[in-house]
Amino acid sequence: MDANWDDLRVFLSLAREGTLTTAAKALGVSHPTVARRVRALEKKIGARLFDRLPDRFMPTAAGEGLLADAEAMEKAALSIHRRSASLGDAVKGVVRISAGEAMAALIARHLPELRQRLSQIEFEVIASHTLANLSRR
Repeated sequence: MDANWDDLRVFLSLAREGTLTTAAKALGVSHPTVARRVRALEKKIGARLFDRLPDRFMPTAAGEGLLADAEAMEKAALSIHRRSASLGDAVKGVVRISAGEAMAALIARHLPELRQRLSQIEFEVIASHTLANLSRR
């Protein structure tokens, strides 16, 4: 089989979302693109991957078998993506530090040394007594 990763990503999205519309939305492509890519993958594999039900797409036995392998490929691709961020020579970006006033003053005293050692890092210190929501940055 000569399936490409993009076709497998579309397959994974449709298997997870269940409909062409929601899979297309999750991928940021059109609904006909999802249908076309799934048909192309089925043709390459030589097997039907989904049962087309009135309200959703359900993976067939062949689809279920491919699903486990495609999820393993996705996990590997995500791991490569995460690792590639740390493979560069320079560490750069913004580090936001939220602390109470006393701790912020202590941190601020050490920032010049950190800035000298980590010149590509921009530090932002916020002195606050409120809790920061890390998921909202």
